[in-house]
Order: sequence, then C-alpha cells, then structure tokens
Amino acid sequence: MASQSMLGKIARKLRDGDPLTLFVLSLILTALPIIRPLGFPIPISVYTKDFIGELDKLKPGDIVISSYEIPDMSEYLGYTTDFAAVNKYLASKHPSIIFVAWREFNVPITQDIVKRVDLEKTYGYVYGKDYVILPFVPGEEAGLVSFASDIHATCRTDFFGHPIDSLPLMQKVRTLKDANFILFMGITFTFTLSGVRQWATPYAARFVTWLVGVSTVLPYYGKEVKAHLGYEHLAEFEKATGIPGEAMMKLDISNLVQWAGVLWATFFVYLNVQDYIKERRKIEVKKV
Repeated sequence: MASQSMLGKIARKLRDGDPLTLFVLSLILTALPIIRPLGFPIPISVYTKDFIGELDKLKPGDIVISSYEIPDMSEYLGYTTDFAAVNKYLASKHPSIIFVAWREFNVPITQDIVKRVDLEKTYGYVYGKDYVILPFVPGEEAGLVSFASDIHATCRTDFFGHPIDSLPLMQKVRTLKDANFILFMGITFTFTLSGVRQWATPYAARFVTWLVGVSTVLPYYGKEVKAHLGYEHLAEFEKATGIPGEAMMKLDISNLVQWAGVLWATFFVYLNVQDYIKERRKIEVKKV
C-alpha cells in the first residue's frame, strides 16, 4: 500500500508539472542511454545493410584506403563514437588500412580514431605492416588525382616522418589500383562528389562512401558508389552491428522522452478522471 501511495504521489506531481519531479525524471531519462545505450528496436534501411554487406566482403590483408575530409573540428566532436563504431567494425575484418586526410587538422583526428578503436591492442594491428597514417594532402580535387596516380610521389613520408618506401604496407601500394577497397568519408558534398569523379569512376576498387547525406551520392548509388552510410543512418549501423555510439544514444534519449510524454499524458487523463469520479461521489453523498 505504501508503494502504491508513493507512486500515486509521484504520478500526481507529474500531472501537476512539479518542477523538481520533472527535473529528476528528465535527468534519469537522459542519463540511462549515456551510461549504456539501450538499443530500442529500429528498422534497418537498405543503405545500412548494403554498407555492412560491403564491409563484410573484406578479407584479412585486403588493402583499404580510408579517406577523411572533415572541414571543421566541431563536426568530428559531434560524431566521435560514431567514427569509432565504423572503424571498429572495419578493424574486425582485419584488412590493411591506409589512412589519408584532406584537411590540415584531420590527421590528429585520425590518430584519435586509432586510439579510440585501439587498433594495436584490441585488433593486433602493427604500425607500418597493418596500418599507416599518411600526412595531410593539399589541393583537394587536384590532390585526389595526384594521390591516385602515384601515392609515393604525393606522400614521400608518413605523418611521423618515416619514408613510406620503408614501410612494408606501402611497398605493396603505389597507386589506387593496388587497393581493394576505398572507404571515402566526406562531410562536404562537393568533396565527396570530387571523390566519385576522381576515384570511383576511373578505378576498379570497391568505392564506398559515408557520413555525407545519402542524397549526395544517390545518382551514383549501386554503380560508381557501391554503398553509402549517411549521417541519418548511423544509429541503424550501431544497432545492426552491436557497436554502440552517440547516434544510438541520441536516438534512445529521444525515444525515452517521447515515451515519457505518452506516460505523462496517460497519467494526466487517468488522474483527472479519478478526481472527477471522487468529486461526483462526494456530491452524491451530500445529496443523500
């Protein structure tokens, strides 16, 4: 009875819009997915399935060019765990990965991703043999052309200053034709389309894009672009792969808040009906 009485008091406070009760409820609903994403059931789109399917085709030792174009640091800060989720799934296939960046501050971002994924300890990657971080390549579309035709002439050293000829992985890769798979991450639609023009069309490697809105690459989807994971599908990817990230967390918070709204509306109607019935009974007793 005491628990029912307590629940009744809480329900009435929610109905009446008590500020402290609403604050505590909001705090709980926000904190739960942050501590651990709940992973509510969501439909998985064909785009997400295609993207995962392309990654699943990778075999150990396949050579992946992982390209990054992030125009603003704030863009990365909004997707840190999402970037990690995609790269964890990629690393689980154990291909050889060559990271290349197209903005000055993108290389430190690549280093942060490598740390978050824990490539070396968790997945057994060895630098120089299994993965390499190349320096920033200037020139945007011209840089794409130069890199594709002669990687060694475009990047004479890796980010740490080692001659790339001295790295076992880079000895296998001189042009884009030597890669099996291109994972092209772009945030600006113009640069992503540059990648489609200069890399996807002339070269035979499977070209897969991600993060930019899916509408950007839709005309090329299934042809030049084998698969695409848009920012609007990140939560689907995390749900389908079982690797939680910020997208799943944000979706969980949104779902919980919506369900809380439904619950509040239910309490509001139910308790008001109960109060109405009680008042009617009081009036009837007085009449008697």
